[in-house]
Amino acid sequence: MTSLWVNCHINTPAELPLGQYYDTLVSVGTPLKTAMVYVGTVALWSAINRKSTAKPSPSGPGLKAFVVLHNALLMVFSFLSFYHSAWVLSRIVADEGSFTEKYCDVKGTYWSSGFFYWGWLFYLSKYYEMIDTAIILVKGRIPSLLQTYHHAGAIIGMWFFVSTNSPGLWIFLNLNSFIHTIMYSYYIFTTLGYNPPGKKYITYMQIAQFFVGSFFAASYLAIPGCTSAMQGYSLIFNLSYVAPLIYLFYQFAQESYNKKKTA
Repeated sequence: MTSLWVNCHINTPAELPLGQYYDTLVSVGTPLKTAMVYVGTVALWSAINRKSTAKPSPSGPGLKAFVVLHNALLMVFSFLSFYHSAWVLSRIVADEGSFTEKYCDVKGTYWSSGFFYWGWLFYLSKYYEMIDTAIILVKGRIPSLLQTYHHAGAIIGMWFFVSTNSPGLWIFLNLNSFIHTIMYSYYIFTTLGYNPPGKKYITYMQIAQFFVGSFFAASYLAIPGCTSAMQGYSLIFNLSYVAPLIYLFYQFAQESYNKKKTA
């Protein structure tokens, strides 16, 4: 039986968690329909919250406990994803072969090494992360465009990487899991009523990951024969998705940290 606590080597998709639904989950309709339902639900629920005369409420004991558990689960999962995928990636880099062979995954090592296993789990986690938005809506608040766009696009972006077995999978998996480990740790403290410093640095780290990730994604497109046509499309989509995301995060940073405080 596969375990979340080890690097899992797999031979067929059926051996993956929820492998019996692999064909459905890698079908293009699954992320697209999910993203559309998510955006539609957010729009409708936000409209209801806008019309509500009740003020946004803080978390009650039950909701607070759930939010802490939710953030803790994502923090632990993100750490495990980063730790295991980084370990597997380091082993791939240490193996014999040219840089191009390993960077472009010519031998299909990502799949057989267990790296794809964690990429698959990370793809599934993007569906679960939509609960972040549900928590905001339940409190009577309205999610920002940044949050809605971020979650909807992440599902499709990870789907592209997983469904095409793209060598660029490590970019999204390693960078995002590292940032999320820090981010969800911060959320645990804020939910418990603490106000630890460093929020703006987490935002800047998120922006930095997009620039670094975009550089590596573009590098795959620049190396002749490094990717198949579909893998190239996955990289192009993610580059297109990240560009507005950088702007939205920059706008959020400006509004949150750089506005002059008035009396």
